[in-house]
Amino acid sequence: LQDMMGALPKLADDNALTQVAVNTQFQGTGNAITLKPLAVDVDTTKITGSTTVTQFDDPRIEFAINVDALDLDRYLPPHAPRQTGAQQAAKAPGSPPPAAKPPTTPDAEIPLPVELLRALNIHGNLSVGRLKALQVQLAQLQVGLNAKDGVVHADPVQAQLYQGTSSARLTLDVRNAVPLFSAKEALQGVEFGPLVQALMSDDYVSGVASIQANISTRGTRISDLKRQLNGDFGFDFANGIVRYLDLADILIADYAGYVRQALPPEDTGKTTAFRILKGTANITNGVVSNNDLYLQSARFQVHGAGSVDLAEETMDYTANTEIVNPTNQMSKYDLDKLVGVPIPVHFRGSFSQPKYSADWEGALRQVAKQRIKQEQKKLREEAKQKLKEEEQKLKDKTDEKKDEELRKLEEKLREKFKKIF
Repeated sequence: LQDMMGALPKLADDNALTQVAVNTQFQGTGNAITLKPLAVDVDTTKITGSTTVTQFDDPRIEFAINVDALDLDRYLPPHAPRQTGAQQAAKAPGSPPPAAKPPTTPDAEIPLPVELLRALNIHGNLSVGRLKALQVQLAQLQVGLNAKDGVVHADPVQAQLYQGTSSARLTLDVRNAVPLFSAKEALQGVEFGPLVQALMSDDYVSGVASIQANISTRGTRISDLKRQLNGDFGFDFANGIVRYLDLADILIADYAGYVRQALPPEDTGKTTAFRILKGTANITNGVVSNNDLYLQSARFQVHGAGSVDLAEETMDYTANTEIVNPTNQMSKYDLDKLVGVPIPVHFRGSFSQPKYSADWEGALRQVAKQRIKQEQKKLREEAKQKLKEEEQKLKDKTDEKKDEELRKLEEKLREKFKKIF
């Protein structure tokens, strides 16, 4: 291949593109060319199918391609190893690790071959038995592709993905100066930990995930895509873990500062295990708004609401956290007295330097109100019981008086009967 094409760019695998073989039958007319059957071997990948080109003045390409297995990462440029979340984990108790840096700068221009995309007139189906791309493993990939007049549709895009399924409809519209992107995606029953591990070299979040998203954006730069992002999405995770974030640590650290107590020793294995993590969100011009986050774990229940500005990379979010089953460390800091009381935990600031604080005064006021209500209830119950007892005493006295009057009446009757007889 190098003899035909000259020097190739550096690839992740030095042995990539070292073996290529093509076998096909050519059929042609004045206005059409067909390659059928088509068999191509590229290294260890086998490609079969057919393709037809018609309308030579404005070429229309039709294809049906099957690929047995493809490791796309072999053919990408080499990349530096990424840091894991454990390496990035912040020092402060309960704080999340810094966000992983994206592969491009926030305002990098997107290198789209716009003129080529506008000229495309291609229609067909692609199936791949096994695919590895960006470390993500897929199976039974099916793609329907239609491109004409600057609009590219990939519909459907279906695959098996980490014990679950993925189904998507993707559109790229480059008819105008500013490209438009839209996607409708549904993940069902996906093991999210291995997926995140593949994408980010660490499983920040695990669990069985179902996610639905319907989004669109436009722009020529990453910053444009963030600001123009609109749509909605929903997520539902079951039986998972959020790593490098421990709600118990966050509450303990913040409460210790509030009451001016020493912090406990740092826990290097910060995690928050959950049974349920779900919610929905709307996205308007890059601002993600959510008001129904719900997390349930063995120790906490959390109801969250707030917003995240993707363009400005800032957040303003409140997680109303109820302690259900406090840890021993929480009990040492007297947080067990707040069981069942919503504790507002505010997350604010930038993605790179997020700040959190809990409204302890509000939570403690709730505790005081609850105690007052409990005392009032106790007093009401005692008053009811006392009233009941007094009523019973009065009834007993009345009954005794009636019995005495009846006894006296019986005595009088006896006396009268004696005089008669």
